[in-house]
Amino acid sequence: NKDGIYRIDEETLKTIQDQFSAGFLSEEEVLETIKTVYVDHGYLLDTHTAVAANVVTTGAITSGSSPAIAL
Repeated sequence: NKDGIYRIDEETLKTIQDQFSAGFLSEEEVLETIKTVYVDHGYLLDTHTAVAANVVTTGAITSGSSPAIAL
């Protein structure tokens, strides 16, 4: 909207919170993830993908029986 604010009702917020998770890494953790993947697989991750790969593979984000999808 013109004020740059997006508001949602409590029910919608609860639904979103039940279906989505978020994670983050320190700069050092990002660099270590990039290094580990490169050494182990010969693939150079960008920083965004390094965060996603780490939080999904370490279990920092759990998705129950649903697949984890990194956006």
